Amino acid sequence: MSIFISATSPTSDYKESILEKAITGVAMKLAQHRSKSKLPAGPSLDVNFLLTGKYEEPSFSGMRMGNYSIDQETLYFERSVPGEMIHSNNAEKFVEAVLQDVITNAADFFSEMNVNFDLVSWKRTLKEL
Repeated sequence: MSIFISATSPTSDYKESILEKAITGVAMKLAQHRSKSKLPAGPSLDVNFLLTGKYEEPSFSGMRMGNYSIDQETLYFERSVPGEMIHSNNAEKFVEAVLQDVITNAADFFSEMNVNFDLVSWKRTLKEL
């Protein structure tokens, strides 16, 4: 199992934003857990944060679940990010809350698909971050 985190932005203006740093920090911590085989077994999750730009914004608000790739054993998510969150001191808490939502939604999805997903271990892993 693994979790991949990325951000898509309509501008390069946010490269050093508080949110970008929060996403990168959490991604690095997850990579360390992955390298030490500390992530729960099972399918992978892929989360893409969609940032709002000055002239562009995601076509939806909140989170949406994408496809589940059986071949790659990966469930995809997208989370639109409100513009005010990009430079907010609450950016790290926002990223953490999104990941909590992702694992909860993934657990519901995999339960319906009869695919093993260890929600308890994932909650413990996110708490360790």
